[in-house]
Amino acid sequence: MQILGTVGGAVLPYANVSGGQETVTVGGFKYLMFTSSGTLTLTGIAGLVDVLAVGGGSGGGFDIGGGGGAGELDLFTTLTISANETITIGAAGAGSVVEDVKGGNGGTTTALTLTALGGGGGGSGDNNSAANLSGADGGSGGGASAYAFYVAGNPGAASGANTNAGGAQGSNSPNAGSGGGGGATAVGGNANTATGTGGSGGEGYTLTSIDANLTSANFPTTLAGMTVIASGGGGCSYSGANNTAVLA
Repeated sequence: MQILGTVGGAVLPYANVSGGQETVTVGGFKYLMFTSSGTLTLTGIAGLVDVLAVGGGSGGGFDIGGGGGAGELDLFTTLTISANETITIGAAGAGSVVEDVKGGNGGTTTALTLTALGGGGGGSGDNNSAANLSGADGGSGGGASAYAFYVAGNPGAASGANTNAGGAQGSNSPNAGSGGGGGATAVGGNANTATGTGGSGGEGYTLTSIDANLTSANFPTTLAGMTVIASGGGGCSYSGANNTAVLA
């Protein structure tokens, strides 16, 4: 998702905008919020815009799976737009549905000169090796899986602006829980070894702390029900009694 607004209150003459987007003028600024890839064309003159970019969120793991990490969040940056700019929205990573396969990483978002990495997928239970127990690296890292009686996985590492690492699994015991994915303002939570409870997802950014105009009242289509952006996913808990995993 990108949000573009003019600098200094002057509304620039945008035209030929393609891709999923919502256009709103509020507080003397024009915003274009892209939810799918498209093209932004400025007619007449070059101008300045403020650009916010966030990478695609990642998928969680399977079988006591780790939580997916949030995409990198590049806060509003003033850039020059010329005639035609391609906006590429990073897709969300798919959650894993099978052992031995991590959750999918989120796609990279690009807007003008900004590049926001997608989040790292959560680790998955693995009967064969330790490789997929670890959360994947990404914007924010994925949480580590906690496959019972097996070697511990590692949290995924973070890279980029406003990113954090994933959380650690509890232990390689029958009551192991998995780590949460990293978020924009906090690391993913570590699992609780004593209870087998999965770690919480790392907290994201409150939208109104980025820009007071970013509310569902102003953006009823794209921000419906949203107050926070770029949060990590929670890790799964493990119950030795019935051998099932549940979302923390």
